[in-house]
Amino acid sequence: MRKLLMAALLAGWTQWAAVQAPAAEAVAAGVKVVSDKNPDASSAESIFASLFKPGMSDQQKSEALFDYLVVRTYHHNCPEHPNADGLLQRQYFSESTKVMDAIKALNVYGHALCGSTSWYQNYLFNAMGLPGRINGVNGHTVPEIKYDGKWHYFDVDMMGYVRKPDGTVASVDEIKADKDLLLKKTDKTPAYYYKFDGAQGMWGALNSGVKYSMYGRKFSAHSMNLTLREGESLTRYFKRQWAPKFRYYCPAWPGSEYLDRLKQNGGQGPQRPETHYLFMEAGMARFGNWELVYAPPLAKASSLDGLFALTNTVHSDKAPFLKPEKADTPAEVVIKYYSPYLCAGCPNDLAKAEDDSDGAVFEGEFANANGSVLLSLDLGRSWTEVHKGGGKFRLDLTPKLETRAGWLIKLAFQGDGAGVNSFKSDISGQLSPAMLPFVNGKTKMTFTRSDTDCLVFEPDLTLSEAELRRVASAVEGYAAFSESISGHHTFTNGTGSVTFKLDAPGEIVRVQAAAKFGGRKGSSMCGASFSIDDGKTWVVACDQTVIKDEDHPEEFWGQCVDGVLDFEKKKAYSPGCVPHAKSVRESSFEPKPVKSVLVKVHTRGGDCSLIGLEGIYVLYKKPGALPITVTHKWTGGEHVEKIKPDEASKTYDVDGGKLDANESIKLEAGGQ
Repeated sequence: MRKLLMAALLAGWTQWAAVQAPAAEAVAAGVKVVSDKNPDASSAESIFASLFKPGMSDQQKSEALFDYLVVRTYHHNCPEHPNADGLLQRQYFSESTKVMDAIKALNVYGHALCGSTSWYQNYLFNAMGLPGRINGVNGHTVPEIKYDGKWHYFDVDMMGYVRKPDGTVASVDEIKADKDLLLKKTDKTPAYYYKFDGAQGMWGALNSGVKYSMYGRKFSAHSMNLTLREGESLTRYFKRQWAPKFRYYCPAWPGSEYLDRLKQNGGQGPQRPETHYLFMEAGMARFGNWELVYAPPLAKASSLDGLFALTNTVHSDKAPFLKPEKADTPAEVVIKYYSPYLCAGCPNDLAKAEDDSDGAVFEGEFANANGSVLLSLDLGRSWTEVHKGGGKFRLDLTPKLETRAGWLIKLAFQGDGAGVNSFKSDISGQLSPAMLPFVNGKTKMTFTRSDTDCLVFEPDLTLSEAELRRVASAVEGYAAFSESISGHHTFTNGTGSVTFKLDAPGEIVRVQAAAKFGGRKGSSMCGASFSIDDGKTWVVACDQTVIKDEDHPEEFWGQCVDGVLDFEKKKAYSPGCVPHAKSVRESSFEPKPVKSVLVKVHTRGGDCSLIGLEGIYVLYKKPGALPITVTHKWTGGEHVEKIKPDEASKTYDVDGGKLDANESIKLEAGGQ
C-alpha cells in the first residue's frame, strides 16, 4: 500500500512537471541567513566552526562552548512532546516525553533543567570527539568532559565552573576534596559563576560527591532547512508576540512537570529571572515567536512549483485556478510543509490540548461543494479528513500539529466545475531568540541557498507494535511490545533491528536520523546504518558502546543513537557517537543518484529495546531561482536586502541597533 501511495505521489509529481515546465522553479530552497555576531546553530559542526580556532586546546574549546551556551540557554523545565506514554499516562512517561534532540532543543526552546541540559552538553562533548558523562550529586545533575586524561566539570544549567590555581578546570571530585576551590574567588574565577544558586548553594550540591555516573547523551537529527515558495514568508521575532494570547507549546497531560511550571508562570510562557540569557523581557528570560505564511498566487502558473504533487490536475488562468483534467476522475493537490521550528499555538486553558488555537490555520475556497481537505502526518501513508463539503473553509488544526515540523495537506476535488479558487496557511510557534542571526551594531550577514528541500518522518513508536509494523519496512528479531518505559519494542536475546524506507521527489543529498533505545546492560551495542541500494549493502554511521570501568558507580539507562548520510562528504557518520575504541563513528561510501534510502536502527549484545524513532530527515535537491527579500528590524531602524534569483550566496553589512533592540528578521519569497 505504501509503495502504491508513493508511486501515486511521484506520478503526480511527474504529471505536474509535464503540465508546468518553467525555466526555473519558483522556490528558494535551503535558504539561510547567518550573522557574524552569532554562530550558526543549525548543527554541532556549524557551532564549532565559529567557536573553535586553530591551535585551541581542549580546555579552551570547552570554555568557549560553555560561554556560548551559558548566555543562550536558561534554567526552566525541559520541554515535553506528546506521545502515547504521556497521553496514556504510562508509568515514568516523563523519561519518554522529554525533548531529546539537542539541535531542536537549542533552536526551538533554549531551556531545560539540569538533567536534560547535561545530556545536551554530552551530545556536544561527544561531537567534539571527547567523552562526556553525567553525574548525580546532591539534588542536582552535573556534566563533565574528559581531556588531558582527566575529567572537568562545566555546569551550563547553574552557570558556572571552577578553575584551579594552575588555571585548569576542576572535576567534581576535586571540588569535594577542597571546597575552597569553589568558595574562594581568585583571578582565575570565570566571568560566569553560579548566578542562580551562588557558590555556597553549589557546595550543598557538590559536597557529598558523585553518587553515580552515566555515560549516555542525547542526539541530533533535526534539520534547520528552510524552503520558501512563491507567496511565502517567514518572520522570526526576538520577543513574544500576540499578547495576551501568547503562542508557545504547553503539554496538557496530568503529571507534566513542564505543565506545572507554566501554570506557576501564570500562562506567560517559559521564563527565568536568574540567568545570563541574551534576550530578556521585564527581567525574565522569555521566548520568541515565528510565523510562516503561505499564500500561493494560484492565478499564476508558476505557483504550481511550490506544490508537492498533483494528480489529474491542471492550471487555469481563471478561477478555479486548479481544476480536474478529467472531470470523471478524482483530482488531488498535495502541499508539503516543513519548518525548522515547531508548530505551537495559544494554549488557552493550559490543561486542555483540544482548545489550543492559532498555531496552524488553513483557509481557502473550493469552486463548488465537491471538495475536501485531508491531513497526513506520515508522508502519505495515511490520511485524515479535516474538511468536506467544498466551498469556503477555515481550519484551525493546532491541536493536531503542535510540536510538528512537517506534514502534508491534500486538497481533493472531482467533477465538472470543481477545483480550487484560493488557499492560504498561517503557521506559527515559539523559538529561541538567542540562536537567531541578530544585529549588534555593525554586523555582517551572510545569505546562502543550498537548493535542498526537506522531508521529515517521525511516527510515534511508543503507541504499539501495530504502529511499528505499519510504518517500518522490515523488523528483525522482534520479541514483544511492553508499556514499560525501558521496554516498548524488545528483541530476542537483545539483538534486532528496525528498517524504515523513505522516498523523496528529488535526488537525495543528505539523511539525518536518530532513535532512542532503553535498557540496563552496559554491554549493549546500538547504532544506525543506511542503504542506498535497497538493502544490498549497508554503511554504518554509528555503532556505539557504553563507557565503563571509570571511577564512580555507573548507571545505564539506555542509549541514544544518531546518524548522518552525507553524499557530498561521501561518508556516514554520527556526531554524537560515544568516543570509544569499540565504537564506529563513521564509514565511507560511494554515492550515486538515488531518490530512495533505507534507514536501519539496530541493537545487539545486551537488553536494549527500541523506545522511539526520533525522526528521519531526508534532504533532496530542489533547484530554484526565486528572489528573496530579507528585512532586519530593530528598535528605531531596519535594513532591507534584496537577494537576486541567481545569487546562491551574498554577504552584506547591516548597521544595526544594540543586541536587546532586535525585533525581527523576515525572509519573503518573490515579489521583487
